[in-house]
Amino acid sequence: MRLRQMISLAKQEIRAVRDASKVSGVRDALITRARHDLDLDEIDANRIGSLESRLAALEAASPDIGAVVAELRENRVQLQGAEVQLRATVESMSHVEATMQVKLAQIDRRDELTALAARIGPVTTWVRNAQLSTTSRITVLMATYNRCELLRRAVDSVRAQQYSNWELVIVDDGSSDETPALLTRFASEDDRIVVISQPHRGPGAARNAGLSAATGEIVCYLDDDNVMQPLWLKAVAWAFERQPGLELLYGARVMDVDGSGEPSQGPLPFLQFEPFERRRLEVGNFIDLGALAHLRNIPEAYFDSSLEALGDWEMLLRLTVDRSPLPLPVVALLYTTAAPNRISQSRTYAAAESAVRLRMLRDRPLRVLAYNSLFPLVPETYIAEEMKALTDNGAVLAWCTDRWSPSPVRVVESTYTDLDVAVQEFEPDVLILYWASFAVERLDVLSRVGKPFALRVHSFDFVPEDIDRVRTHPLCVGTWAYPHHARRIEGAHDLVPLLTTGHGFPIPPRIGRLSCRRLRAAEEGLAHADCVVCRARQKGHRLPHRGGHHRPTRGRARSNPTADPGRRGVDHAFRGRASRPGDRFAGTNRCRRVHA
Repeated sequence: MRLRQMISLAKQEIRAVRDASKVSGVRDALITRARHDLDLDEIDANRIGSLESRLAALEAASPDIGAVVAELRENRVQLQGAEVQLRATVESMSHVEATMQVKLAQIDRRDELTALAARIGPVTTWVRNAQLSTTSRITVLMATYNRCELLRRAVDSVRAQQYSNWELVIVDDGSSDETPALLTRFASEDDRIVVISQPHRGPGAARNAGLSAATGEIVCYLDDDNVMQPLWLKAVAWAFERQPGLELLYGARVMDVDGSGEPSQGPLPFLQFEPFERRRLEVGNFIDLGALAHLRNIPEAYFDSSLEALGDWEMLLRLTVDRSPLPLPVVALLYTTAAPNRISQSRTYAAAESAVRLRMLRDRPLRVLAYNSLFPLVPETYIAEEMKALTDNGAVLAWCTDRWSPSPVRVVESTYTDLDVAVQEFEPDVLILYWASFAVERLDVLSRVGKPFALRVHSFDFVPEDIDRVRTHPLCVGTWAYPHHARRIEGAHDLVPLLTTGHGFPIPPRIGRLSCRRLRAAEEGLAHADCVVCRARQKGHRLPHRGGHHRPTRGRARSNPTADPGRRGVDHAFRGRASRPGDRFAGTNRCRRVHA
């Protein structure tokens, strides 16, 4: 019994010791936690003190910060201004670079011409001392009309030729002065001179009459106001002798004007002699008729009698379609511009030039330079659509714009930012300018480049005064505008409105028959699970239909009670939305949430 009591007391003591240990552990934990909290409070106090110190420092420095911010803003404005100036400088440098490229190209061409002209002296010396074995007869053709005071000088220059086997065919085109009597005297003095008289029919018909009467194997020409150089016919015979297959050649001429038509500066005359380039000939004639020689039996060797001017250019274009003439470095003639009644100064010259260019374009594509301010900027894509109509019909297109701009379409044609470079490299037949306000500011530039141009009038800048200034310019070949504007412009052509095809733009994907605005879901080919229209279409249901238009349905669905709930959802999707003008969803069966 006593033993049990002792055991019980021992257990109680053990329990007491355990409880005391627990209490001690809890006490120790509480003490540790309290100490930790005190440390945190001290740390927080330190942090708060530090933050208060920093706040005070910031408050003390706030005026300085405001000044710094203001200074930064001012610097930003200055940087923006500097950026604008830098861009302007870059554009200016680009223009300078383009101009320098044009100048370098002109220098290269001048060097080429100089090298070619440098051969004139040696070749002329060689021809002067050459012994010819050929006896080919050369016909010199001259047409004249009321220029008796100039005939003697021209005829004497032919009679002074070192090559003697020639005939001079002079066609009097109905002269009313002393020309007939003077020609009769010439024919009596030299039997190699043949005179043909006819009523006045123009230079083309007169030269054709001379070609019909020619008997020489080779034909040369001389206008009655020019002078043939003594070695020219010998040089022609020498060249045809050295090259048996030769059909056509031309020589140099010395003029009293320079290449631009202005009087030659200083006491020295101007020498014109250029290498042959078909494209260069299409731009303008650089081969004088008096410097030309060809075989008489060439089928294309005739003149268009309907042209009162530039008949020689038109014939040269035909002669050089499939053959290239030989540039013979010998001076053929002295070309003067002092004679009265010159054909190149006649009132019909411009009309003849237009006619020759039009005929030339029948044998090759039209080269068009579209000159505008902004294309290919995003809002100007209609320009590409209209120009595509030209390229679809065989035209060759290039672009010239005042500045580079982002392009929403792929531009595969040549694009320039300098008009001089574009004209120099692309060599267009015609320029097409967009907008009268753009064209009227560039009339001086257009006059300088000397290319014919057309104007496309736009609605936003329809200013009749500007349009009249452009359309009356000598180089303007036509004005195009929409019909309601064309009626207000004298001589304007109606522009057929084009509905753009969005050429070059990405086409949004489609879900069934509906175009979805959520392109991400559309690209994945997913219909919207929560779209009642999509669900209805997937189930094959037809939407409510009245009078040829899809209309919303009022009230309850009229579908079969056993039909799929999707059909009922379609009707409820439009509940309470009447079909009325201006209603966004009226008259359509498209989903009002996600479909356009």
